[in-house]
Amino acid sequence: MYPLFKEILPLQRDSEVPVYVQISNRLTLLITSGKLASGDRIPSSRAMAEGLGVNRRTISLAYEELMAQGYIETRPASGTFVAGHLPSVQPRGISSEREVHPISTGFDYEVRTQLHTPVIQHSPGLVVDEGLPDLRLSPTDEIRRTFNNFLTRSTSLQHWSYGSPAGDARLREQLVAYLRQTRGIRLDVENLMITRGSQMGLYLATQLLTDFEKNSKVAVGRLNYNTANLTIRHAGAELITLPIDREGIDTEYLKTVCRQDGLRAVYVTPHHHHPTTVTLSAERRLHLMELASKYRFAIIEDDYDYDFHYARTPLLPLASIDLASVIYIGGFSKIISPALRIGFLVGPKQLVKDAIFLRRIIDRQGDALMERTVAQMLANGDIQRHCKKALRVYHERRTTFGQHLKTLGPLLNYQTPEGGMAYWVGLPKHLSWHTVRQRLAERSVKIPDWENYDPFKDGHNHLRLGFASLNSQEMEEVFAKIKETID
Repeated sequence: MYPLFKEILPLQRDSEVPVYVQISNRLTLLITSGKLASGDRIPSSRAMAEGLGVNRRTISLAYEELMAQGYIETRPASGTFVAGHLPSVQPRGISSEREVHPISTGFDYEVRTQLHTPVIQHSPGLVVDEGLPDLRLSPTDEIRRTFNNFLTRSTSLQHWSYGSPAGDARLREQLVAYLRQTRGIRLDVENLMITRGSQMGLYLATQLLTDFEKNSKVAVGRLNYNTANLTIRHAGAELITLPIDREGIDTEYLKTVCRQDGLRAVYVTPHHHHPTTVTLSAERRLHLMELASKYRFAIIEDDYDYDFHYARTPLLPLASIDLASVIYIGGFSKIISPALRIGFLVGPKQLVKDAIFLRRIIDRQGDALMERTVAQMLANGDIQRHCKKALRVYHERRTTFGQHLKTLGPLLNYQTPEGGMAYWVGLPKHLSWHTVRQRLAERSVKIPDWENYDPFKDGHNHLRLGFASLNSQEMEEVFAKIKETID
């Protein structure tokens, strides 16, 4: 049998993840782990189909995904190959203990042993936000039913007392399975803790990684999620800004930054960069991982909207490549509701253990009853079904929002986002978002404050406009007033 077939088998035929996605993900891992090098030949779709015992169309779909993501390429009259532009990767075993269940970190940080002590157990009116879910789609009936069922059980009494600051044990178990299946991250329970949303995860990570007295530096995009910048600075780190283009952060520029002393971490939103919505390319993902391994800095991967991608299958997170170098944070605020303050932090066991000790002095523990409710909803498939429903709705709304933007003609500068919940929209220099915002407020329409997206006063004149929370009628009203205002 062709060696590559052994690497991919066995496929999970009863999994909710389509077989072609399983094959695509597995081939991605073979490339990112160095098992398949740049320029290596990939078996033909016919040979691969015969070797795996699947339909040839299934293999074609998997190869199409890999080509769309930039991992493979076809050469006329030659066949299919690993993309030649990808950087060389030092081979590492996909099933190695370091990658599957990391214990030690792939980077340096100060272990704060003094914390290792015993543990006692919306606005009214029309609003164009920066990319929030539509609360009207929230699965409130499922939440209510599951919560009430949980409360009626005699065993629920234990959750009214002190619990673990790491989070509800069942939710952690469910999330381990969920992240393995949907994101390809290889982890166990000790690699994960529950947080009060992804923001707490970011706070814990930056507090552990940085220090006022050690000239700590954290690299971020020149355009970046402003709250992340504030959090990093609060932790005592100096911000180093990286250029952003259509492929995400400039990793070649980062390479020059790596030679400076004190670089402790790089903060990225690679799936859909905040605020510009661009996706970090496959080439730069691998380059970033190689730089992290070589220069021993942490990658803080904020995957705030992984579930919403419209053009193709989402690229696997950086954490799926090598969790030893990544701290992966996410949550359910964008999936269900910002009010549901349940998130997660994933990373090497050593760092997660220290984050749990630190979390205890900030917020003793999360909402144990709601955490157990979400665990049951994951087990029942309620959240997965809600994601599929919301994805369809938001896909339609992205299209409708784009059609409205088009009616404003050449005035606006924007690209249709591949996923997420917002457009990154620019105005010509002779127009000001500040003035537009004031005039729209007079017409009872609120839009985000553009100054939040230009902390360094670069004058890019762009604004992040969310589409997910607006239905078609609301979009009609909003754009009628925007057109009136700009005219």
